[in-house]
Amino acid sequence: MDIPNIRKVVHYGPPRDVEQYVKVTGRTVRDGLPGQCVILYHPHALSHTIDAMKEIVKTKECRRQLLLQAFNETSDLNSQYRCCDNCLKDYSCHRTYVRKIIAKFQLQL
Repeated sequence: MDIPNIRKVVHYGPPRDVEQYVKVTGRTVRDGLPGQCVILYHPHALSHTIDAMKEIVKTKECRRQLLLQAFNETSDLNSQYRCCDNCLKDYSCHRTYVRKIIAKFQLQL
């Protein structure tokens, strides 16, 4: 699939491994703009995934950091569009961007 402007990916069930997750979710940011990825799952479905993927799905910490660690990578987490859902909740990313995102979701509810 080579579509440059995908903005949202929805996983119906957790991916089996981190590589599969990164491959599919990476499609949302091919053109450098922010994207969203959602995993819908029943807890029983986690029994079919590797431990690293279970940790990423269940964590309350930074998901981006866990993904980077899975590939022995590091990055500056202060970049405006480099937030995960957990960081957005904690406001630990770029504050202006976070406020815009939260305002957007509150209007859509």
